[in-house]
Amino acid sequence: MSETAISSNYHKNITCGISNDVYATARICPVSLKYYGFCLRQGNYTVTLHFAEIVYSEPEDLSILGERVFDIYIQDERVQENFNPKVAARGAKKDVILNYNASVKEDHTLRIHLYWAGKGSLFTPPATNGPLISAISVTSGMKSPQYQFIERKGHNGLSAPHIALIAVASVIFTLFVTLLCLLHMGWLERERFPNEEKRIELQNGSVSVGQIIDATNNFNSKMEIGRGGFGTVYKAQIHGQIVAVKKLSSPSKQKLQEFNTEVHSLSSLKHENVVRLYGGYSGKELHLLIYEYMEHKSIADALFETRSRLKLDWKTRREICLGIAKGLKYLHGESRLQMVHRDIKAQNILLGGTDGNLTAKISDFGLAMLCEEGNENMVSKVAGTHGYLAPEYAMRGILSQKADVYSFGVLLLEIVSGKSNAVSRPTQETVFLLDTAYVYNKEGRLADLVDKDLSSCYDFTEAMRILNLAMMCTSQTPTLRPTMSEVVSVLQDGKTVEQVFVAPPTDSSSMIMTGASLSSSAEISSTSTGVPSSEFSSYFMIKENIETKN
Repeated sequence: MSETAISSNYHKNITCGISNDVYATARICPVSLKYYGFCLRQGNYTVTLHFAEIVYSEPEDLSILGERVFDIYIQDERVQENFNPKVAARGAKKDVILNYNASVKEDHTLRIHLYWAGKGSLFTPPATNGPLISAISVTSGMKSPQYQFIERKGHNGLSAPHIALIAVASVIFTLFVTLLCLLHMGWLERERFPNEEKRIELQNGSVSVGQIIDATNNFNSKMEIGRGGFGTVYKAQIHGQIVAVKKLSSPSKQKLQEFNTEVHSLSSLKHENVVRLYGGYSGKELHLLIYEYMEHKSIADALFETRSRLKLDWKTRREICLGIAKGLKYLHGESRLQMVHRDIKAQNILLGGTDGNLTAKISDFGLAMLCEEGNENMVSKVAGTHGYLAPEYAMRGILSQKADVYSFGVLLLEIVSGKSNAVSRPTQETVFLLDTAYVYNKEGRLADLVDKDLSSCYDFTEAMRILNLAMMCTSQTPTLRPTMSEVVSVLQDGKTVEQVFVAPPTDSSSMIMTGASLSSSAEISSTSTGVPSSEFSSYFMIKENIETKN
């Protein structure tokens, strides 16, 4: 055998023995060889590795006594330990083929790693001791992992048809990878949808649905800014204006109904505290909503995510409370279409503007219901989010604008305390913030709910006014809750709850819960297990046939 060293002895040629060109050369490295496949479509692939021992192969110089041993990793997982190509092929200068299954995830990358862990023979130069490989091929789909080795006769070469087949497969694979890269980078024509020429008015002019799709790079995961039960939200820039594009996923009958509800509800709403819907698109396989972009995401992200860069001081929290109240007041009585939102929660309140001047806006109108003229109370199938549902709605399906007031009261507690309403414990028990608030209020220490992160940098009088307002908003009886107009008066004009709200006479029989359960709240455990406390958040979860959103 004669060898020539190329690229610092890391590329080996052999001029006799195996006639197949695939195995006449090999890449070799002292310790580690890594190969990457980029821009691959997500899915399953078969990785085929070709080996032939062409270095430790000659009896004349005793190199045939050498043993090459290394490990094989696919997608950072070791799939073969202590692999010896000469042993696997049953001799030197014989080829062995290994097939492995690999799954390409969202990073669209395939990783192949050959690593010498110090086992086998040690020769000089060190470059000859590490992993060696002749060729790699990758095909879409999966098949059973296996060894393939061929006993050579005479020249130990492949047949001409076999060589031609490998060459054709290599060309096809190269073209396949190239096409994937071009598609991934948006250089090839994407799939077209009907009515993409439909125009949507933005602040800086109109734009077609097709341009919106292109601006999301055909809904590339890198453009994703949020994900929920309704679908995925993408960031897109059109004519210098940034918008949020919500794409409906898995369009079930219920989700399509929520989609249409949101379009009809938001299309006529214009208020500084309601997120603006620019337009929508509904086709056979594609359903989109285009909103104004809110750069700071939701209150839930700002309050409950430890990685959030937003630090909400007391003034900002107070203004957020007022902004939400104004938005609900608009929905309940000032807009052309009076409605009940039905899903007021921290995740559905988005924040825009600068850090020092944030604006809160109500979003996600998929569950909104229009109020019937002359009918203050409606009966509806229960839908919403655990911990925010008013008791009369969760238990009996009786819906009114006071259900939104109840949810708003829970949200007030979250904003002031900086804590989520429902906190799960390792024991699977759920502690509700509203339960804690009822106990603290009865014990006369409601101020203990104020977020400790605020330290002493807050107005005590304002904090107590908002906390007392929250307790009234979450009253068990709807008539004992203020309207959103009265709530705005308290938050904006600095009035007390008593100054703007006079509770009507209440028949004791109209109470949702008994007087006994109300009076025993301090003695009952505030968890979702066992007997419920005076707060209904942990009580309604046992009711059957309630459709809720987590």
